[in-house]
Amino acid sequence: MTNQETKFRTSLETSRLSLTLYNLTTNDDAQWMYRFLTDPRVVAMLNLKSIVNMETLKTIEKVWALGPDIANGYTGLCVYMVRLKDTKDVIGVVSYKHKRTDPDFGYGILPEYWGNGYATEASAEVLRYLTEEVGLSSLLAHTDAGHHNSQRVLKKLGFVRDPELDFVEGSGCDKVSVEMFQFMHQ
Repeated sequence: MTNQETKFRTSLETSRLSLTLYNLTTNDDAQWMYRFLTDPRVVAMLNLKSIVNMETLKTIEKVWALGPDIANGYTGLCVYMVRLKDTKDVIGVVSYKHKRTDPDFGYGILPEYWGNGYATEASAEVLRYLTEEVGLSSLLAHTDAGHHNSQRVLKKLGFVRDPELDFVEGSGCDKVSVEMFQFMHQ
């Protein structure tokens, strides 16, 4: 079986969290993602350039659903919805996207849940899964230069900053310095 034919596990767990693949067949995950991507504190952290609306989100979902090379195949994209086990509330996402030579790793937690270790806990489980079960040996992650809390999470997970990969995104007044972090599975 090739990597493209292998699908991601539909769920993962930690002691406090349940992680499930983003569900394209219901509106619940889309509603949550819309809420997440329109929260002003999240927009500031993600440095979103365009306004997210439900129509745009539905278009993105259609691209995700095209097939294993773009969707939930090892060579594409997967988004795990992070839920609290005790309430089942969705509080965040952890994602993996294969791009160029190194897979890209990311996460986001709703602001009202920041500071509770959820980003580290959920990300650690997805990272464990990607390296130990899927077999990835390296991943990249990036943050804007000023996002020190996110950088702390990456460092706790074992990512190391690689200044040679840093870059500037945007132009004019919209320039943002992006710092790159690399994880090498041992």
